[in-house]
Amino acid sequence: DPEAYLIKKVLLTYSDTGSIIIIPLKTKEIRHYNTQIEVKFWSILEKYFPGISRENLSTIVSEAPWLNKSITINGFNIYFPSIKANEKLNLRDLSKQYGYLPIFSISNIIYTRDRNTCIIYISSHDDGAFTVEIKKGINGKWASHTQTIDWIN
Repeated sequence: DPEAYLIKKVLLTYSDTGSIIIIPLKTKEIRHYNTQIEVKFWSILEKYFPGISRENLSTIVSEAPWLNKSITINGFNIYFPSIKANEKLNLRDLSKQYGYLPIFSISNIIYTRDRNTCIIYISSHDDGAFTVEIKKGINGKWASHTQTIDWIN
């Protein structure tokens, strides 16, 4: 299950207990506000899907399955607040509802054709934006990952 690996090994790397908030990230939000800065997420996807235009990759990302909201990890509370379509993310309201917690906006999980790697874009209000590639080990379990900072100056 790459979702549980992502949450435990990437988002909660330095925690033994605690809580986080996870919000779905729409494809159109996978960008930096400064249009002169490349988002590495797209170039990583292009590496795994050569010959597919960015517009078509954008469609693949928006149609991919999203995180399983029934994930539980001992010692952690994982909240998936519902954000309505066209509703703007209001950090103040989330803080009132859940307290001050790390908030991660996460794209759909994209699997490579061989299903041995998945690619996810994460935007954190505390840590910036990054792309994560999670790979299966020889035993077929999700076993390693590479994090790439997405904003290039």
